[in-house]
Amino acid sequence: MIALNIITPEGTFDTVEATSINLDTTDGQRGILPNHMPIVLMLNIGVMKVSNNDVKKIYTVSSGMFYFENNTATLLTDAIEDVSNIDVDRALQAKKRAEDRLQNPVDIDVIRAEVALKRALNRLSAVEDYRGILS
Repeated sequence: MIALNIITPEGTFDTVEATSINLDTTDGQRGILPNHMPIVLMLNIGVMKVSNNDVKKIYTVSSGMFYFENNTATLLTDAIEDVSNIDVDRALQAKKRAEDRLQNPVDIDVIRAEVALKRALNRLSAVEDYRGILS
């Protein structure tokens, strides 16, 4: 069993037990099982799937770092959200705001707008792909 601690700048987001963790990393998809060798991974904006036997939890992650050693995992991220709690209207509004900023890039931080768009698209994609298995 893996003890997973999810930490954001606001503090501990969640602590869960897992039999497997799947992550979107900067070098592709990675799966972590109990007794995996120690590893540090940089995360992309993407999805994290946490399984505890037959119970699955899906999260959207906005980049970060994942550290694993001695069956304890720590995920450090600026933002994380359980797919079952995503507000679709809010995600659609964020997508539209980011697209509008990128279409009229006057006095804006283009990189920040691109990241905001990626986060919104990730949230919407996760809702579309995974809400069916969570309901």
